[in-house]
Amino acid sequence: MAVFTPPPDTNSAPDHPQSQDIHDKDDNDVKKFYIRPSLGLKLWGPLVPAPDNLSGLYTLISIQSAVGLFALFRLRRLYRLPPPRRIATHAHSDLSFGELPSEMIVNGKTKIRKDIADFPTLNRFSTTHGDIVLAPPPIIPRQSRFISMRKLFWGLFGSLLLSQSLLEVTRLNLLKYDPWYDEMKSVRDKKFFNNIVKYYHEGIDPTKIKVKDAMNGTPLSTNIPEVKQSVALARAQVEAQNPIIKWFGPLEYKPMPFNEYLNRMEFHLDMFEFFQNKRNIRGIPLSS
Repeated sequence: MAVFTPPPDTNSAPDHPQSQDIHDKDDNDVKKFYIRPSLGLKLWGPLVPAPDNLSGLYTLISIQSAVGLFALFRLRRLYRLPPPRRIATHAHSDLSFGELPSEMIVNGKTKIRKDIADFPTLNRFSTTHGDIVLAPPPIIPRQSRFISMRKLFWGLFGSLLLSQSLLEVTRLNLLKYDPWYDEMKSVRDKKFFNNIVKYYHEGIDPTKIKVKDAMNGTPLSTNIPEVKQSVALARAQVEAQNPIIKWFGPLEYKPMPFNEYLNRMEFHLDMFEFFQNKRNIRGIPLSS
């Protein structure tokens, strides 16, 4: 059993031309980053995790659902605002918050009646005293349009987030077969074994990696095939445990289009129905 010490500086340039070409190819692949597929987390853009990263997917679903509930809470608070302020058209009249439609503020006092004698047009030939009920002033709502726009925004925003979260939860829990999930698992396994082969052919640089026997700690030769294989496997495991790789998967991974995703789902359902019918036919006894 061999124990190796990882290189202290992974950014240093390799000594072999072949390994230099491999690293250049990897750098070019990293630049071609594709957004991970999703049904209900598209609003997160490039932050969407790999389809097989269930912990990352549920984390984003929880955050998105919390934001959606907060938006609906803001919408509910808007409906609890006090009624709009009423402004009377009379020069000396005004209505304040909470007043009834029949109440008017005239010279700082609330009045709902007025003497007929105060109206010259009603007393052209004589002076008549009496009370007349004043009609409520017209309502002029302030900022009503702005409040309506806020209600519309918070309502649509919250409903959109919650519906998208529900859609993604449905994909993760109700679907028995997920082509994106299987594709990512296959890509991860392929990348892992390709890294083992790549690191094995790169060999071991004794100036960067020291291999010792696990029993007595004596240095081992780096030209032994078993040692090269163990080091290549360890290096591939270290890369697979990288937080970025665990979240996004292999960075050069290009997911299948949505049309192909639907085609595979349809094919899976057709095959499932076909074998289910075959099984039901075999279970029915033949009639004489």
